[in-house]
Amino acid sequence: MKHILVIGSMNMDLIIHTDKFPKIGETLAGYGFSSAAGGKGANQAAAAAKLGADVRFIACCGNDTNGDILIKALKDLGVDCSCVLRSDSPTGTAMITVVNGDNCIIIDHGANFMLTPEIINSEMFTEAFGWADIVILQLEIPLESVEAAAARAKQNNAEVFLNPAPAENRLGDSILRNVDYIIPNEHEAAAIAGCELTGEELTKKAAEDIYSRYGCKVIITLGENGSLYYDGEKYHRKQAFKVDAADTTAAGDSFIGGLCMAYANGKSIEDSMTFASAVSACAVQKKGALPSLPDIEEVQKLLEKS
Repeated sequence: MKHILVIGSMNMDLIIHTDKFPKIGETLAGYGFSSAAGGKGANQAAAAAKLGADVRFIACCGNDTNGDILIKALKDLGVDCSCVLRSDSPTGTAMITVVNGDNCIIIDHGANFMLTPEIINSEMFTEAFGWADIVILQLEIPLESVEAAAARAKQNNAEVFLNPAPAENRLGDSILRNVDYIIPNEHEAAAIAGCELTGEELTKKAAEDIYSRYGCKVIITLGENGSLYYDGEKYHRKQAFKVDAADTTAAGDSFIGGLCMAYANGKSIEDSMTFASAVSACAVQKKGALPSLPDIEEVQKLLEKS
């Protein structure tokens, strides 16, 4: 199996459920408050590791209790955290409001933004970049650090998978020229392509636009409508597995972790998308981010049933 290096964020998720999203100035009653380890980088690393991939994680958290909790949670799921740095800045925090399975999130980046380009390019990570066959990136660390990580990954002949989340319309050639696969959701794809995605034809057009401008292959995740892949020549459409969603918090992150795990294990991108869809379908049936991530047996059961 190929080696996976994830570079990104780690947050403590503070989660509350309510019956509707509040309006400005409105106070609502909530229920089911919980805290859980999260952050896009941590979620994707944990998703791949729990499924059996060989995963290392480069990140930064605080010298605080939340940082201790996050590192232990990741190690317990099989993530190599030897490259996780500690900072005097507080561990990143995500405030998550869940309504009928959907969510909105506000993030305080905290120590995540201590992961600077200078640190990414430092000698302390030379061995990790040399070890990696696949590098997974997101946008919850400084954009300049993502650019530095993508460039260093390519210098070491790794394949780069970028999840451009949260949506960032400043992405350009300086980052994407070093990306092999970009995996946005439909909102993120719209931000990059500069258009609204209101149907499959426009989604295909956005994928074509991203590929033609930047040369990276495109996988657009579409929630309950599945995912769409474009490699510059052909499309591949994957329908989502039909399940009852309890919480979509880690839906996209579990998809990416599952996709890269399957790809690292020698599957084609198309077959990896099927596997990733099953991983995501398992994850959304449970609450939380890391607590919702499935193991390989859960995923195989869903695949066998379909």
